[in-house]
Formats: sequence, structure tokens, C-alpha cells
Amino acid sequence: MDRGRKGKEKEKRKWIKNKEIFNKVNIMRACLRCKYLTSEEKCPLCGSETSENWRGLLIILDPTNSEIAKKIRADVKGKYALTVKW
Repeated sequence: MDRGRKGKEKEKRKWIKNKEIFNKVNIMRACLRCKYLTSEEKCPLCGSETSENWRGLLIILDPTNSEIAKKIRADVKGKYALTVKW
């Protein structure tokens, strides 16, 4: 019985460690002005502040031929948030 408990505790510690690594690596921030997704504090496209508080994911592959890209005024291919809050 004791071995089962130790195995579960070891798995739980491993899962928590992996989750912490995942959270550090994959924190995406959205630009408050253009909604471009980046991991940086400032937007690499427009230089505006970024926020971790965003929802929805839009991936633009070809901004010149995309109607959606034109609607959101995206000139650069990449990942964009649908909504961003401070």
C-alpha cells in the first residue's frame, strides 16, 4: 500500500514540475493596440504595451489575401487575439 502512495506522490510532483515549466515557456501576451500575440512585454510590431488578459486565437497565414486580416487591419502573418483587456 505504501508503494502505491509513493508512486502517486512522485507522479504528482512530476506533473506539477511539468506544469510549471509549461507555464513559464508558453505565456502569451497580446498587444493592447494591434492584438498581436507575443511573449514580450512590448509589441514587436507597434511598440505598445501587452497584456496576459486576452481571449480567442486568430492565426493569419496570408494577410494580403485574407478578408479577416483586412477586417482587423493585420498586415503581418502571425497569431492575434480576438479580445484584449488590460
